[in-house]
This record gives sequence, structure tokens and C-alpha cells, in this order.
Amino acid sequence: MKNLLLILILLCTHFCFSQDVFIYSGNGNVIRLNKKISPDEIRAQFGENKEIMKVYNAGRSKKSWGNFLLYGGLATIIGKAITTSASNGVDSNGNLKNQNYNYIAYAVGGAMVLTSIPIKIGFSKKIKKAVDLMNEDAKNPKVGIVKKVSFLFNGNGFGINLKF
Repeated sequence: MKNLLLILILLCTHFCFSQDVFIYSGNGNVIRLNKKISPDEIRAQFGENKEIMKVYNAGRSKKSWGNFLLYGGLATIIGKAITTSASNGVDSNGNLKNQNYNYIAYAVGGAMVLTSIPIKIGFSKKIKKAVDLMNEDAKNPKVGIVKKVSFLFNGNGFGINLKF
């Protein structure tokens, strides 16, 4: 019974310390304690760690560029389709309008959408790597509890003053 209790206690402490503090939930969202953390909070907490910030900021900028290319390409395609359909048809005299098709905007929009796909795939890998680095940093804190140590000497003796 004692051995079983000892194994149970050791396993419980192992599972308590092996949990990740930060979790990547997709679409660039990072969760801590079941709450979504904003990018500003992440930058404030890990701003002094250059490696984490470099990877995280690269992932966020890739997400921004991917969104710009995806939605910009879709807007270009839809805008060209709307202007093309509005300009075709019958003019005020009843004659058919010249149907002059220009496919350059469609090609540019399609290229933007196709370019955005690998960029949007790559940003999640960078943010996942940054979250892994955040968890490693949280498990191995480099900051001590004691803020200031000073030695005290007076007529009654000497001592150490610790400020937390």
C-alpha cells in the first residue's frame, strides 16, 4: 500500500509540472488558463527574450501578409467581375456594347490568392514554435524571488536584509 501511494504521489507531481502554460489554438491565438491572450500581452511578458519575440513577430507578420494577399486577391477578382458585368450589355441607343475583356486583374487576383496559401500555412508553424519557446521559458524561469540583498551592521550585531 505504501508503494502504491508513493507511486501515485510521484505521478501526480509529474503530471502537474508537465503541463504547458501556453497553448496554441489555431489562427494565431495563444491561450493561457483558458483565456485568449492578446499579442500585446505576449509582447509585454516576453519582450526581454529576443528569440521568442523574433519568432513570434515573424509569425504575426506572415499572418498579416497572408491575410492582405488573400483578401486583396479576392477583392480584386470580385471587383473586376462586378465592373465587367456592369459595363457589358446594351447601351442607351439599344446597340450591344463592345465586350472588351481584360483578364489582367483576374490573373493578378488569382496570383495573390495562390501566393497567400503557403504564407498562411507558414505563419502557424512560426507561432507554434514561439509557443513552445514560451513554455520552455515559463518552465525555466531566470528571475529569482529575492529582489535585493543587503548586509546590515549596527551596535547590536549584523545581519542580512532580503527584500522580496
